[in-house]
Amino acid sequence: MMKHRNRLMLLLTICIAGSTCARPKSAGAVFSPGGTMISYQSYVSERSFVNFLIGVEYGAMLLEQTSRPGINAGVGYNFIFRQRDSRSGTSVWYAGPAVSLGYMADKDKFHGMIFCFSGVIGYEYSFHLPVSLSVDLAPTLGLSFHNVDENLQLSPYINGFIWSLVPRIGIKYRF
Repeated sequence: MMKHRNRLMLLLTICIAGSTCARPKSAGAVFSPGGTMISYQSYVSERSFVNFLIGVEYGAMLLEQTSRPGINAGVGYNFIFRQRDSRSGTSVWYAGPAVSLGYMADKDKFHGMIFCFSGVIGYEYSFHLPVSLSVDLAPTLGLSFHNVDENLQLSPYINGFIWSLVPRIGIKYRF
């Protein structure tokens, strides 16, 4: 009995790992005036994918609000609501929620932890070559936790909202 259960668990693990490996994936960079990110995207099904981002935010430096960049990491779950195949490639419209966490400066020059929720809407074009280009908007609402005069303060993350109104452009290698 125990032997059959172990074999069943092994078979189930191999099937799950194989189906995950068989799904399309891509990795690349995403650029915006506020920062640059590394992106890893993996399809969960034919109609949805998960997007992991890690990046450097330098928007506050450009506005001379701080002298050092910030960092952030996030994950989004996107649903494909329109897909169209053509002779030159595939176009996909997608949207979904995302969350991110980071350490950066806000509009008032305070550095601290940030936690954000985003709604992403975007367009991606995949060529028949293993390259895809994307453009998206990710309106963001977030909170900033920072230390002021030895007191922890909580405030809205203003820069996150401002920079999220500017489109991001991505280029990825598909594998």
